[in-house]
Amino acid sequence: MSRLNGLTAIVAVVSLFVVFSLVWEDRDNALHIDTTTNMSVGGDTSIALDSKDNPHISYFHSNNNSLKYAKWNGSEWSLEVVNIDGGAYTSIAVDSHDDPHISFYNYSIGIRSDLAYAKRTEGVWEVETVDFSRVGPWNSIGIDSYNNPHISYLNGSDPDNYVLKYAKKVGDSWNVEAVDLDNAGMYTSIAVDKNDDPHISYADRNGDLRYATKTTPAMERPLSLNIDPDTLNLNSRGRWITAYITTENAMAEDINPSSLMLIDVLRPEWWNI
Repeated sequence: MSRLNGLTAIVAVVSLFVVFSLVWEDRDNALHIDTTTNMSVGGDTSIALDSKDNPHISYFHSNNNSLKYAKWNGSEWSLEVVNIDGGAYTSIAVDSHDDPHISFYNYSIGIRSDLAYAKRTEGVWEVETVDFSRVGPWNSIGIDSYNNPHISYLNGSDPDNYVLKYAKKVGDSWNVEAVDLDNAGMYTSIAVDKNDDPHISYADRNGDLRYATKTTPAMERPLSLNIDPDTLNLNSRGRWITAYITTENAMAEDINPSSLMLIDVLRPEWWNI
């Protein structure tokens, strides 16, 4: 009997390593367990929630070196293969349309070691290379208010000097920048603020925590001001006038009243309406 119990215990332990399950707890505290696949799957996971609080998970299947994606729709898991050859160091974010964006290290021995990006739109995955040649580990992705992806990642092409890099997609193009050239860029994590500026936490080769942010300067917009006699406030006896200022692609809150000058002398009064 003791041998049978021992055998049963061994089988139970082995099964924990053979079966990979996704577990989600609903509002009634009932557990939903979905067995997704066999062993060696579930590495380098990342999770994000959509507008309905459903989880989206990116993960690495090391047996076949592929990037996979799982989504819970409230009753069951749906599973998809995103990239069939390369998918480590995954990071996922969900945009305002509940579409997932995934950054990952597209590595295949002797073939490539690039930073890649995948987006799912209307059920179709599109995968593209962001940066080339021994770049992409320890990446992290964030989405701004325009649903543009921002990615922080390590450039390890020089083993003696790591570099923290940052990429942002605008339209069909990627803007890539070196952020910290001082032997740093490990374990990156990125967040995008309400002004769409990136904030990155990361470590250097000494293991010290570092932080980097990029603030976009205010844009200078040309303004034209037409003074019509009908806008003159006669009660002011010529001391001040009422004028209306219009400009394209700007909201009232985007304008700093202290930066406005009339004849290089008078500053306007500002009303918050």
